[in-house]
Amino acid sequence: MPEKLFWGPHSEYGPYSAQGDGWPHRGEVMRAWRKAQKMTAKQVAVEYGKHFKGEPVSERWVTMAEKYNLIPKDEQRRRVLAGILGIPPILFGLGSLTDLAPVTTQAASLPQMAASGNHVQRYDTFLDLYWQLDYTSTAQGSLRDIESMINDLRTIAPQVPKNEQNRIFELLCGFYPLASTIYNDQLNHKKAFEYADTCVKLATNMGNKKMQAVALYQRGFVNLQQGTVGIDPLDPDYVQAAMLDFEQAIPLSVPRLEAAILLDLALAQALLKQRRAASLSLDKSARLLSKGKMEDGSFVDLFANINTGRYSLGKAAALIALKEYDEADSELDQAEELISPDQTRRHAWISVLRSQVWFGQGSYAVATETALNALKVCKGINSVNNITLIKNLYHQLTSDRCSYRLSRPVQQLGANLVLC
Repeated sequence: MPEKLFWGPHSEYGPYSAQGDGWPHRGEVMRAWRKAQKMTAKQVAVEYGKHFKGEPVSERWVTMAEKYNLIPKDEQRRRVLAGILGIPPILFGLGSLTDLAPVTTQAASLPQMAASGNHVQRYDTFLDLYWQLDYTSTAQGSLRDIESMINDLRTIAPQVPKNEQNRIFELLCGFYPLASTIYNDQLNHKKAFEYADTCVKLATNMGNKKMQAVALYQRGFVNLQQGTVGIDPLDPDYVQAAMLDFEQAIPLSVPRLEAAILLDLALAQALLKQRRAASLSLDKSARLLSKGKMEDGSFVDLFANINTGRYSLGKAAALIALKEYDEADSELDQAEELISPDQTRRHAWISVLRSQVWFGQGSYAVATETALNALKVCKGINSVNNITLIKNLYHQLTSDRCSYRLSRPVQQLGANLVLC
């Protein structure tokens, strides 16, 4: 356990442990002052979100920030948090460290992070935590910090011995897809593609097949989203580009990642009405999953994040594209049961797909109710991608072909979407 220190000229703050750069552990500081203010994590998330429109944070973001010291690196954001919780700015690194020297006989020299070793391990930890945060709620509130870490790693790489550079490059191949995923969820496909494409080039230059597979999959995913979200009819050129990336990634992939890629390949094939090919891709993915014990022991496990619940979810999406609504409904039941309740983003997608199923089956009232509920969740995590899918459904509900178009719930859905 790290030593707990009292900080300040009169030992008036603490005790808090020291973080790697010599400042008080900001996660500990934030939790202590939140408790002192008798504020819940949810209340802090709401207040913080008011200052950064379009970048909401969740209750889980607050608790993870405290537990794992994921406090924003950006000074303006730290000032906002300090203001909400009444934290003296000096405790959040908003001043001079010499004014805050801890009182301890062991603190003659404050620790500094080196360009390798513990520093690299710290980024490795952050990478895992940010991926977990994005799956369970959203890491959008940490995007600036993620991009700052990318810049840090780019700076560090030339400073370390050549035999250590590959570890830095592998970390970048984890952070690039993360930033790409966040931008993609905001429908900023240009930035999402830039990060994914940069990752492809880096992994190719490294000659690292595992990282090449990750990068190609991410770039294909962005292409697939750009070809299907917010575009009616879909753009087959983007979908075909996605298929090409997926097909290039598969031979380079570890089994766990291959199973995930095959699901999105099946969706792309279904969208282009390649029914037999989509069915074969789904079968291959299922066979890989049935073997079990596919953990790779690297960040790729977290990146792929696939299990039987995710398989059912991906299969449902492909079946909807093929207008196989009854079977898709059964797969969504499986997904809802098997995917952990804390995977907020995936449960939001389940609800969006469920509304599409109900519409396809002609149950317009249930489709609208489901979309209204899904919209609340999607707004909470600022999933612009999923909100756009709900907008597409709304346009279908208000078309001349829909007998339910003049109903009050449809009007309510339209009004709620205007506020997004």
